[in-house]
Amino acid sequence: MAGLDRFPGYSIDPATGTVTPIPGSPFLSGVSPTSVAVNPAGTFAYATNSGSNTISAYSVDAATGALTPLPGSPFGAEPFPYFAQVSPNGKFLYVGGGSGLSEYSIDPTTGALKTVGFTALDSGLTTDITINPTGQYLYATPNMIAAYDVNSSNGTLTPIPVPSLVSPTTIVLHPTGRFAYMVTNVSDDVYAFTIDANTGALTAVPGSPYAFVDEGMPFSVGMDPTGNFVYVGAYIYQPVASAVIALYSVNPSTGALTPVGSPVETGGCAPASTSCGTQAIAVAPAQFVAPSPTAVSVTPNSGSGANQVFAFEYSDTNGYTHLSLAYAGFGPTAYGDEHTCRVEYVRATNALYLKNDAGTVFLGPVTPGGVGTLSNSQCALNASESAVSGSGNILTLRLALSFTPAFAGTQGIFMYADDRNGQTTPGRLQRGTWIVP
Repeated sequence: MAGLDRFPGYSIDPATGTVTPIPGSPFLSGVSPTSVAVNPAGTFAYATNSGSNTISAYSVDAATGALTPLPGSPFGAEPFPYFAQVSPNGKFLYVGGGSGLSEYSIDPTTGALKTVGFTALDSGLTTDITINPTGQYLYATPNMIAAYDVNSSNGTLTPIPVPSLVSPTTIVLHPTGRFAYMVTNVSDDVYAFTIDANTGALTAVPGSPYAFVDEGMPFSVGMDPTGNFVYVGAYIYQPVASAVIALYSVNPSTGALTPVGSPVETGGCAPASTSCGTQAIAVAPAQFVAPSPTAVSVTPNSGSGANQVFAFEYSDTNGYTHLSLAYAGFGPTAYGDEHTCRVEYVRATNALYLKNDAGTVFLGPVTPGGVGTLSNSQCALNASESAVSGSGNILTLRLALSFTPAFAGTQGIFMYADDRNGQTTPGRLQRGTWIVP
C-alpha cells in the first residue's frame, strides 16, 4: 500500500503490460489499508483499513478506473480487518481479521454495505479468503484451514469439517472449483485437495503433500487461469539464499501436481533473512475472456418427496438480462438425457421446455405462471405454479415439479446456463441431490 491512509491504483496497457497511475491515485482511505476487493462487475471497490477498523467503499469509474467514496463510507468493521473478498455473484463482501470473518451484503444499486453476520475464529489472523466459482463454498486461512457453506440468500456462513493443517498462508482454487492448493509457513510442502461438489469438504489428493522442489520454505501459491499450472513462491536456503518461483503441472483428472523444471530466482536474500521470499503471486490471463454465467445454487439442494417447488439461481456479471438460457436437470448423471427430468428456460421468449423420454426433443413450450403442464415418464412441470424473476445479476427460476414412481431413487440436481455472447458455465454442474420416493 502507498501510505498510512491511502493506496495506489494503476491502469494496465493490454499490449505491453506497463502500468500507469490512475487519475487521483493514491486514493484516500482509512488508517493502514491492507487489501482491496472489487466486485465482479467492476463497479464497486472495498479497502480494508486495519489501523482504523473500517472498510472504505468506492464507486469505480468505468472509463478511467478512478475511485469515488460512496455515501456512508467508511463502514464499521471488526478489529483489524485485514483481507477482503467479494462473492462471485457480487452480492456479498467477506472480510477476515484478527478475530474472525465478517459478512456483509452489498446493495446492488449503491454499493453500500450492511452487516449480515460474523463468524468468530480463535485461530489467528485471516490472511487469505477464496470462494469457489459458484459462490457456494468459502475457504479462509487463519492459523488453520477454515471452510464454510455460503447461504445464497443472505450470505451467512455455516462451517464445513476440513482436514487439520497448521498455519496455511494462501489458498487458490482450480478454475473448475474441483481442486484446492495451499502452502503453510511451518513446512516445505505443497498441499493439494479435491473439493466435494455437494458438501465443499476437502480430501487430500493422492500423493499430497508434495515436497517443495528445492530446499526451502514456500510462502505463496498462484494458479494459471487455464488450470494447467500451479506456481509456488518460496525462500530457499541452498546453495545461496534467494526468493524463487517453482512451477507444477496439474493433472486435470486428479488434481495431482508434477514439478516442471527448476525454480526461477526472483531476487537475492540476506543469509540471515527471515522475511525474504516470493510472498505473493498473481497470474494474468493470456488474453481477455468475457465473464461466464454462473450456476449459483438450487433451494432446496437436498431432501426427498414426489412434489416440490425448486428455486434455481443463475448469475451473469453483465446482468441477468444477459442470460439467454437456463437449464435445470434431475438424473443419475449430468449427461445422458434419456429417462430423466430436464427442463430448459429460454429468456428471450419466456418459455419453459421439458425433454421427452428419449432425451431427443423438447416438449412445450409453456409460460411460467401460465396455463399448462409438460410431462414425461419421469416428471411433470406445472406452469401455473412455476415462476421466473430477475434482479441485478441474478435470475431466479422457480420450477414446480412432480416426480413419478418410475423415477424413484437418488437423483442428482444439475444446472447449466449460457448468455448472449455464447459464454457458458463449465458444463452441467451438480448443485444437489434429491430422493424420489
